Amino acid sequence: MATNQFLVVIEAGLTANQYGATIVTSGPMDADSARALVGDVLAGRKEDVVRISPDAQVVKVSGADQYLVVESRRGQPDRLTRISVAEAVG
Repeated sequence: MATNQFLVVIEAGLTANQYGATIVTSGPMDADSARALVGDVLAGRKEDVVRISPDAQVVKVSGADQYLVVESRRGQPDRLTRISVAEAVG
């Protein structure tokens, strides 16, 4: 039986009125490694992947391995970054 493989998907630069995001994906890994990578990103230890502002608000989407990072920008729409652990199905 094959083991399940997971990816970390980061969609950086989402705004309220436009998609325009930069999408970054990790290579396949096990679920625990993917969750650890997400933890490192959210803690600011993976700035080479995506930079999370220290004053950003991080919201965990209920019941899912998904986080939304909200960065308020004065006079502009909030900048959103969605970080997800996704299972490879194909």
